[in-house]
Amino acid sequence: MTATPLSYKELQERIAALEAQARMIKAVERKQKVLDILEQMDSNGITIADLRKWKRDRNAD
Repeated sequence: MTATPLSYKELQERIAALEAQARMIKAVERKQKVLDILEQMDSNGITIADLRKWKRDRNAD
């Protein structure tokens, strides 16, 4: 069974769909990294407010 070759337009559409999937995968990976960092912060008793305070203190120097 031989598949019919795809037209240029069909190839472009498939490429665009694959690129969209790749962007979605990257976004999910980034979100998971953020969640991992937040979990580590929580287990160490560090809050977002602590980070903001440390940043203000560092910038004040």
